[in-house]
Amino acid sequence: MPTVEELMDAPDAWYQVAQAQQLPTPVLLVFPQRVEHNIEQMLQVAGGPERLMPHVKTHKCPQVVQMQLDRGIRRFKAATVAEAEMTARLGPQEVMLATQPVGPHIQRLVQLARKYPQVHISTLVDCPQVVDQLAQAAQQAELELGVYIDVDPGLGRTGVPPGEAVQELFRRIGAQAGVRFAGLHVYDGHMGKLPPEKRPGLVDAIWQKLQPLLDWLDRAADAPYDVVAGGSPSFPHHARHPRATCSPGTTLYWDLGYGTRVPELKLQLAAVLLGRVLSRPADGRVTLDLGIKSLSPDQPRRAEVYGLVGAEMLLHNEEHYVLQPREPCPWPVGQIVYAVPYHICPTVALYDEVYVVREGQVVERWPVEARRRSLGV
Repeated sequence: MPTVEELMDAPDAWYQVAQAQQLPTPVLLVFPQRVEHNIEQMLQVAGGPERLMPHVKTHKCPQVVQMQLDRGIRRFKAATVAEAEMTARLGPQEVMLATQPVGPHIQRLVQLARKYPQVHISTLVDCPQVVDQLAQAAQQAELELGVYIDVDPGLGRTGVPPGEAVQELFRRIGAQAGVRFAGLHVYDGHMGKLPPEKRPGLVDAIWQKLQPLLDWLDRAADAPYDVVAGGSPSFPHHARHPRATCSPGTTLYWDLGYGTRVPELKLQLAAVLLGRVLSRPADGRVTLDLGIKSLSPDQPRRAEVYGLVGAEMLLHNEEHYVLQPREPCPWPVGQIVYAVPYHICPTVALYDEVYVVREGQVVERWPVEARRRSLGV
């Protein structure tokens, strides 16, 4: 597996921007040429745009969705109704709400389907009562929602085991107007924590467990259906299975967490935090303005800073990120710093906008539009 030092190796200093001194830190920089490289890698691994249903939860940005539409990708996953609405507005073929809708989110999903009738709006379920509620709401609105059955491949977070529970949900969907069976959703988020050499065999084992169910569905279903499978760490292995529609998401921006654990993917870091040294307290410490309001605290190591790779994290508070460098650091207060997060998804969600960098220059800003919980519906 690549080391952090190897991933951070950047003799060309591609991450630096000319206007850094004028920017009010902390800000998140995004590099579209690197995003384009990552889209190309996704297409090559999957075998074509028709085999991809990328997740928008990492970037939450309409411009990044449009970059994928421009490459022929037509189907997307979303974690929230707001993400789904942002994506539907751009006119893709399908948007799946990959979180089972409950409470008022059922009506919000129906409103979204009415607002964008040209887009196939779908969702997933693992509960019979939610199937009934979706069907009733869709009938009242005189429309039809695609419904994927959420199958648990071992993550233990949501879904039902592949077997009788899936068959029961399939029959329940088929017995009601307003909903139609769209396929299976098989998310294996636990794969990212496993050694890379174990992932291929475990993905194959998932498909072996699915096969009897797929044989049954092939006989029972009266229309073609999809199997949307995997996440960023496992999608190159699901891509080997011809029935899989792959749904990576972190792949667009990438980060050090997956970068160090998923060497199968030849992706580029495409999002970097720009900050400043706030203080130089005793013992050679370096205090940055990358607190937990600007850098996700959900990983043991939060980020690596160019020029301070491997520094020990001493404190991470609301506005302060205190590091102990391995070697004496001469940086003064006010020094510009560049940092790469270990987990980019929740870090992006802390920003209203990203600063877009081309050829070392900030050229525009893109809104992180779907960090909001509601955009209209």
